[in-house]
Amino acid sequence: MLTMESDDRPRLKRCNNISFTKSIRAYVSLLRDNRNYRLYLLSHLCQHAGDATIKVATLLSLEHLVPGSGTAISAVIMCNVIPEIFVTPSGGIIADSYDRRKLMILLDGFGAVAGAVFIVAHRMMSVRALYTAVILRSILASLYHPVSTSITPMLVSDPEDLKKAIALSGIVWSLMFIFGGMFAGFVAATIGIEACFLFDSISYAISVVLMSKVQGTYNPLKQKIIESIFDIKTKDKINMTIPQRVRFFFRRCANPLWKFIVMTQAFVQYLVTCGFGMLIFMKASGELLSGADDIISVLATEVENDEVESGRRLGIIYSAQGVGCLLGPILANVFIVDGKKPQTQQFACVLAFAIGILGWAGIANSTTFELVCFFNFVRCLGTATIYLNSTLLLQSMAPREMLGRILSYDKVLASLSEAGIAFATGRLQDRGFGTHEIGLLCACVGGFLLVFWSSFHLFGKGAAKKEFQEILDDNDWPYATKGEIDVLHSPTIV
Repeated sequence: MLTMESDDRPRLKRCNNISFTKSIRAYVSLLRDNRNYRLYLLSHLCQHAGDATIKVATLLSLEHLVPGSGTAISAVIMCNVIPEIFVTPSGGIIADSYDRRKLMILLDGFGAVAGAVFIVAHRMMSVRALYTAVILRSILASLYHPVSTSITPMLVSDPEDLKKAIALSGIVWSLMFIFGGMFAGFVAATIGIEACFLFDSISYAISVVLMSKVQGTYNPLKQKIIESIFDIKTKDKINMTIPQRVRFFFRRCANPLWKFIVMTQAFVQYLVTCGFGMLIFMKASGELLSGADDIISVLATEVENDEVESGRRLGIIYSAQGVGCLLGPILANVFIVDGKKPQTQQFACVLAFAIGILGWAGIANSTTFELVCFFNFVRCLGTATIYLNSTLLLQSMAPREMLGRILSYDKVLASLSEAGIAFATGRLQDRGFGTHEIGLLCACVGGFLLVFWSSFHLFGKGAAKKEFQEILDDNDWPYATKGEIDVLHSPTIV
């Protein structure tokens, strides 16, 4: 039997410390050397700070207007999710057609204005006005998501650096989840809910300034790959008759619809033939594990006739979830994920389902608020790992010209899952089901998903297919584009 000598142990410890130090240096180097990504990450931080704050503030405002109503909470979630289902595909088309940096600046500007709508709704003391504000915000977020996520591979082209970039984005998201929940709960209790909505507007305005400083052109197409069949040269327009001009006008109006149809058809054909199309359902599966968290959080934090304590507890539970969202992807990146081996990203998602099940089982059997916080932390270790690594899989494997559409439909499916589970749990709460029953239901759903995705991975499907690894070994990245689509490998820096 081989044994480790006593003088080998310090050497092994030094090696581990060197490896950890190199990892930290790699992240620091990415931020130091890539100015454009650094500005994007700061913009990302501002955007998520506003989102985390407004999420808590909206729930607190709703609890003030309609105390103890699970259906009302479900309705807010539906108002947030349903626009995503219908609008996000258009966001994908836009992201694949225009400069993504300019789109982010435009949408951030609209986001800053949208925060004022929440203030008006809160002052009106109207649930319907609040729902309207949530729908408006959701439409903007639906357009924003595919644009902001598909620009990352254009800012960071190396696959290992892309893994680090996604991890950093996840860290920012988690930190804002932690401190945004605490901040919103504190501000709502001391200053008022309107201050949270104002902070959201300010954060988006700062994001506009940051993205305006990013240099380069981030249009994914070198040239127009879809030429309009209705294009007419200017000199020909001069000699048109009135009926010809009328026909030309209506054809130009139909052109965006025609483009949407053609680009969607190309996306579907690609998804069917690419070999990893099923991975577009991975994030949706993860949302089935997290869609009930808002209702459970409100149930666990409600203190009768004490809005201040309810707000404080809601901030604490969201902060616990944020810590889980922070640590889950980091641990997966350190121990499992290799940016050049997509099967490790898929395997990390499979393990994360087991962790999510453990979290829901613990929530179902928790007897104190502290235990609910702890098992929410455990659940988020899994669900955040699924969310971020499913995105990393698609960003790594999909061609940049398709990435906006792929991520948009990935988001649509996730939103459908979130809406379905949120609506079901809201109705169950109003019918007398408590944290125990809802938690067990979510654990059972997670068990089914774990069996499905484990089988998917073990039978060599998706990213575990051998041909993907062979292509990746030839340094052909992103490998899904080989022989299929002319890829713009990097933005033109001006």
